[in-house]
Amino acid sequence: HDAALAMLVAHFIAEGDRPAFYAAIRAQLSPGAPFVSAEISHDLDAPSFAPTLGTWKKVQTLMGATPESLDRLSVLLRETLAVLSPARTDTLLAEAGFTAPTTFYQAVMIRALHARA
Repeated sequence: HDAALAMLVAHFIAEGDRPAFYAAIRAQLSPGAPFVSAEISHDLDAPSFAPTLGTWKKVQTLMGATPESLDRLSVLLRETLAVLSPARTDTLLAEAGFTAPTTFYQAVMIRALHARA
């Protein structure tokens, strides 16, 4: 294929399955073909996570989140979704055979990147 796009998908793929996910995409691409991905991505152990989570909660509130769902948001990010740090994602992409990814968009914890096969 000449390009691949994965919009808000990767954070639903368990970390242990993510290498195969990226490798399967890479295997379907022509050499040099672009891959564009957007996913929830943040280092959940970094000092910046607490203030970022606060901003994320404000965004979720504007989208209709309940107080109960906001209370569980950190657990959801850590235990239900497979939120990886940008560095970990970049490593997995490189291991799958992609060029070093470039972030071209960031909105709170949504990171969009492009790389080449």
